[in-house]
Amino acid sequence: MAGWALTAAEIPHAFFYDGTVHDLGTLGGVDSYGYAITTCGRVAGWAATATGETHAFYRDSAGMRDPGTSGGTGSYAQAINSLGQVVGYAYGPGNAWFHAFLYDARTGAPIRDLGTPGENSLAQDINASGRVVGYVYFPDNSRVAFLHDGTTLRSLGSLGGSRFSDAVAINTGGLVVGSSLAPADGEHAVAWGVTYGLVDLNERAKDVPQGVVLVAALAVADDGAIVVRTNAGLGLLRPRK
Repeated sequence: MAGWALTAAEIPHAFFYDGTVHDLGTLGGVDSYGYAITTCGRVAGWAATATGETHAFYRDSAGMRDPGTSGGTGSYAQAINSLGQVVGYAYGPGNAWFHAFLYDARTGAPIRDLGTPGENSLAQDINASGRVVGYVYFPDNSRVAFLHDGTTLRSLGSLGGSRFSDAVAINTGGLVVGSSLAPADGEHAVAWGVTYGLVDLNERAKDVPQGVVLVAALAVADDGAIVVRTNAGLGLLRPRK
C-alpha cells in the first residue's frame, strides 16, 4: 500500500506500507504524496524539490528518483506498471502547457513527451505492455480519450461525436475503460475493445436494475471485470463466460 500521511510536524509525506509504515521522504523539499504502487512495492507520486517545485517521483529499493519535467516547473505521476514505467503529466516551458509523459526507470532516460503540439494531455494509466491511456484537452474545452501504443498517440473517440471522453484504465489485454458524454442523456460508462472499438456499457450490461445508469467505468481487471460508478452507487460488471 502507498499514499501519504502526516509527519510529527503535520507535513504530508509519501509512505509505503508492508506491515510497517515507511516514510519515503521528498526530493529535497518539504512534502510528498504517494499515488500509485506496483505489486513489488515500487511507488510513484510527486514531491517537493529543494527549489520549491513539484516533480513526479519514482521510488524503489534504491531510493527516490526525480524524472524531471518537460521544461516547466511541475510534473505529476499518475500510474506505474510492473516494469517500472511511470506515466502522468508534466508542464512545458513557462508552464504554458502540460503533456502526458512516460518515464522508464530501467533506463533512467529523461521523461518522454507523449502529447500533441498545441494541446494539453494527461496520462492516467499504463499496462504491462507499455500502452498508455488518458485524454487530450483541446482549446475549445472539449477532451477526448487517447491510447498511446508505444509509438503513436491516437484518439479513442466519444459517443455520438460529443467531444467528451475520458480513458482512465487499461488491462493487460488492452481493454480500456472510462466514460463519455452521450448527447441525449449525459455521461455514460464506456469501454474500448481491441477488436470492436467504443461501446456504451449501458447497452452491453445485462440484468442492470431498472433506473440504474452506468455513469463511468473506474477500473478494469485482467479478466475483464469492470468497476463502475452508477447513479445509485458503485457496481461490478463481470464478463460472461
